[in-house]
Amino acid sequence: MSSALIRGTAFLFVAALILAACTARPKPEAPETPSPVDVTGPNQLTAEEMDAVRTQVRRCWSPPVGVPDRDQVIVTLRLALNFDGSLRQMEVTEKEKLNRERFYEVSAQAAMRAVRRCSPLTLPPDKYESWKTLYLTFNPSFLLDRR
Repeated sequence: MSSALIRGTAFLFVAALILAACTARPKPEAPETPSPVDVTGPNQLTAEEMDAVRTQVRRCWSPPVGVPDRDQVIVTLRLALNFDGSLRQMEVTEKEKLNRERFYEVSAQAAMRAVRRCSPLTLPPDKYESWKTLYLTFNPSFLLDRR
C-alpha cells in the first residue's frame, strides 16, 4: 500500500469520527434532584403532574427501619387505577424477590401501605387513558443523608 493511500484512508477515518461526534445525540440529562418515589408508565403526564403524584405518595411513605442495606432495597409497584384516582389493583413487579429476600417483602409492604394511605391519587381526569396504569418506584437511598 502506498503512503498516500494510507494517509488518505487515515484522513477519512478521522473525518468520519469528527462527523460522528458532531452529529451524535446528546444524552438525556438526569433529573437534578432524584426522588425517593418515581412515577413511570405509558402516560402523557406533564412533569408537574408526575411530580405532584411523587409528592403525594412520598408524604405517605415510611421506609422500614432496621432493614440492613435499606438504601439498596428498591421496590416497584404496578398500579391499576380507577377514573377517580382510587386504587383498583396493585402488585409488586418483582414477585420472585418476595419469597427470596426477607427484607424485600417488608419494604414492599411499606410501599403498598403508602399507596393505600394516599389513595385516591390526584390525577387529571381528562388523561385517564394515559395514567390508568402507573408504575411507582420506591428508592430509600434518596432519603438518606450521604454527606
